[in-house]
Amino acid sequence: GGQDFTKELPNKYMIARTSAHQIQIVPEDGCREDTPIIPIKVIEIAVHDEFIIAYRQGLKARSPNNQNDGYMIPDPDVFDYWILDAKIPKAYANLEKQKLVNTMDSLQIPNSITLINIYNY
Repeated sequence: GGQDFTKELPNKYMIARTSAHQIQIVPEDGCREDTPIIPIKVIEIAVHDEFIIAYRQGLKARSPNNQNDGYMIPDPDVFDYWILDAKIPKAYANLEKQKLVNTMDSLQIPNSITLINIYNY
C-alpha cells in the first residue's frame, strides 16, 4: 500500500513495512529459514554500530473464535525487546527489560541508546 516502506540499516538489513502490523527487520536481499531477523511487529528501533535494538509488540488473532479470520492485531499486553548483531548475524530474542540491559552490557552497547518510533527513524 501507499504507507509501505523500507529503510536501510547496518550490514544490509532493513526495516520492512508491508502493512500496518507487518513491520520487521530483515536482510535487504531476502532470508532463509535460519537467517536471524527481528519479526513483526517492530514499533521502536535504535542502532549502535552493527547492533539493531528493537522494541516489539506481539500480535493476536482479531477473531479468535473464527478460524476463517486470520487477521492479526496488536496485543496490548505483549511486548519484548530484541537485539540483532547484523554483522555476525545473530539475534537475542524475546528479552524483558532487565535482560535487555544485561545483554547490552555484555555486548558493550551503551545504556544511553534511545529507542525511536520506526516512523521517525
